[in-house]
Amino acid sequence: GKGQKCPSLSARESPESQCPMAESSGGNEHDQGATSLNKSEQVRGQGVAFRNAHCAELSRITITAELSKTTNFGSRFARSQWKKDIYNRCAQSALSQEKETDIVSKVWTVKPGDAWLNTPVNLYPRSERSSFVCKGDVYDYQYLGANALVVDFANRCVGGGCFGEAFVQEEQMVAQSADFAVRLRCHQDVMGRGSACTYQGVHIDIWWNREQAAQKNSLDINAVEDCHSQPLTIIAVDAPVMRGRGSYSKEALEMLAKKTYLVMEVGQCLAAPTILSGLLGGGAFRGNRPLILLLHLLLQPVEGSIDVQFHHPIFWSFSRFTIPQLEQRMLELADDMLLRLSAKGVSTLREALEEIFSWELVTSHDDIDIVGRYAS
Repeated sequence: GKGQKCPSLSARESPESQCPMAESSGGNEHDQGATSLNKSEQVRGQGVAFRNAHCAELSRITITAELSKTTNFGSRFARSQWKKDIYNRCAQSALSQEKETDIVSKVWTVKPGDAWLNTPVNLYPRSERSSFVCKGDVYDYQYLGANALVVDFANRCVGGGCFGEAFVQEEQMVAQSADFAVRLRCHQDVMGRGSACTYQGVHIDIWWNREQAAQKNSLDINAVEDCHSQPLTIIAVDAPVMRGRGSYSKEALEMLAKKTYLVMEVGQCLAAPTILSGLLGGGAFRGNRPLILLLHLLLQPVEGSIDVQFHHPIFWSFSRFTIPQLEQRMLELADDMLLRLSAKGVSTLREALEEIFSWELVTSHDDIDIVGRYAS
């Protein structure tokens, strides 16, 4: 079902809000799967189309008013005291920084048909790409340029358990940004299998390091730092849930590829200087982690390439290997997969996915995606 619109917020649904490279969309019902798109909704020269989200534009004045209503900001966003404390710390930091941007929200879909599968793949080795950097760490927003695209490893309902007890990557990102929290309190968008949601003009207010991120709901409030980022664009994408599955079906593999494709295409459309991404679906959803990196490598545009920072922290080992060993092995496996595809002579995403499917890739249960065989 649809998320609930918060009656205390007066967000304006604005059909005029649009990508500079696109025509106005004209619709604002959020995606529930396959969508019929008019010519006016097509993004020129790209493989994606957009329309306004349900809560299309949230003014800076409204956001500031919400933050200023009470000194106990967190009481309206969480039940547990530990989480209230984090939201209060976020609001305190947010109010200390002058901001100007409104929050503009869009739903993006891949254009109808399967033309996206004909996208040329990038087979350049990772070692030869100065624009593709792998980092075994959590996102660091403080020195990002304005309008960088930041991937939220999202639940199908954007925000997941951000107003409940959950506290993994998506919920932590919401708690670090008063803008994102207020926007999702207005309305939690629901994504279809072929869609993604963007939130432009979002600031990140607080941050904590990898060690604290691993603590989840035991995070030390005294370790929280002010961040004060530039206005960024968050893109929420979900991934197939692989828990309880042995290997990828064609449908699951294609869904993961389509979501990665959306990230790269939206990044181009919005002229993002940098994309921050990582192990999308590689945590609780148990996705194959070398595969996730491989798809990012394949779909990074060859020409006019956007800088990609791929974050791959592994927080726990469920095998005899240490965490540094797992992280290094994951990179090596993805590199090897890319070499195998190159040797096969694939040139399109369709051909690459057909070959990858034949490998019968396993899930990350017990780290078998890294320590076991990835091909039959």
